[in-house]
Amino acid sequence: MTSVQAEAAGWVARLEGDTLPADQRAKFDDWIGRSPSHAAAYEDALRTWRDLAAMRSDEHYRALLGQPTLRERMISALHAPRWLAVALSTTAAVAIAWLAFSFDMLPFLYRSTQVATQIAEVRELTLADGSSIVLGAGSQLDFDVTRQTRRASVADGDAFFSVTHDPARPFTVAIGTLRIRVIGTQFEIRRRGDAVTVAVAEGIVEVSRSDASGAPVRLRRGEALTTRRGEDAQVREIEAADIGAWRSGRLVYDNAALRDVVADANRYSRTRIVIGDPQLADLRLTTSFRTSQVDGMVETLQGALPVVVERQPNGDILLQARR
Repeated sequence: MTSVQAEAAGWVARLEGDTLPADQRAKFDDWIGRSPSHAAAYEDALRTWRDLAAMRSDEHYRALLGQPTLRERMISALHAPRWLAVALSTTAAVAIAWLAFSFDMLPFLYRSTQVATQIAEVRELTLADGSSIVLGAGSQLDFDVTRQTRRASVADGDAFFSVTHDPARPFTVAIGTLRIRVIGTQFEIRRRGDAVTVAVAEGIVEVSRSDASGAPVRLRRGEALTTRRGEDAQVREIEAADIGAWRSGRLVYDNAALRDVVADANRYSRTRIVIGDPQLADLRLTTSFRTSQVDGMVETLQGALPVVVERQPNGDILLQARR
């Protein structure tokens, strides 16, 4: 803990615990205005103090500490005899500083940030470490970025990661039975049911199984790994410029199954496409289209595949086998 962090914790304990005299308030204003690092340290310590106050609702915390909460004990101590209040206030400041700058030791305080996008919605997130995630339409993800760890989990859909370089904190992503580990790179994850694809636009990505079975696979720029339940993982070359093309509204496919093309189109269009004949789902095609031009893509399917497009009264587009 640095001296600035300790000073910040002390100011939080005094300001939150009681009303400061005017001369002390002036000293605080002078201290916090001296440097941006003072303001940042104060915000960290204040956030920790308020997290402590909120812990009453956490069953893990109640089991560990019981009632009353730690914050209530701190505040009540400020009304004790002056010598005791000073001593306990100092102890509280140290506790706050320790918590603020060693928060990874209290994992039950963490709440993953959960994000979900709607149909046709693409959202960019900037993380505390400077990394960014672009989430595709109809996708779900949660993430934690702390002073010690960087991790995320993709539940469904598409996510493009631009990870800042930090050898001390590898960025890990969980998706299905796969675990992805990176130091600093750009890569895409696509999940459709039990099928997962990892594609690398820049740098190196290490992909392994969560049960540690099999050797980890290292993917480099322009390589993609696809795995599906019950099948061996397949690594193939891919055009690096096409990885994450959906971020700019373009969907690109090279020998893809019709079911995958339709699943993606349904994420970007409110007109639902339904494959009426199951045997059509495995038909392969190579195509590219804008996410704003799904209707046009559907019409071209009749020329590229043995399918017939039927528009239903409810607005759905039905794909049937050509007889």
